[in-house]
Amino acid sequence: MPAYGNYGRAKGFDADAQILKFRGVKFGVSPESVAPIDSAGSTGVGVSQFDCLTAEIALGKGVSVLEEGITEWECGGDVDRGAQVTVDNVGRCVEAAGADFIWGTARQSGVSGDRIAVTIDGAFSVSAITT
Repeated sequence: MPAYGNYGRAKGFDADAQILKFRGVKFGVSPESVAPIDSAGSTGVGVSQFDCLTAEIALGKGVSVLEEGITEWECGGDVDRGAQVTVDNVGRCVEAAGADFIWGTARQSGVSGDRIAVTIDGAFSVSAITT
């Protein structure tokens, strides 16, 4: 897969806990921090661009988060190109359904463990998808 990155809006944050690259993150405890997603279909900040491991947090390393634009995102299940996507309970990309928050649109198809290109819309909305 070619590398993707259209940094429409990327921002650096402190990490409240270990963050894995190409996973969705949510707002953390402080105004300038993020934390791993822990609830499927939830809203968030964006997709992490780099790992920030527990040992690195103590050394002051932060995490870059793409809030809007095109990013790579790890799949947590089957995702079809053109599908509206959201997060699973660990921040991976999955197809949205029901009342999930929509994070963006898949630009490629993939299966669990693949990294695909996704356009992050930057304004997360509740899905109107019926299943």
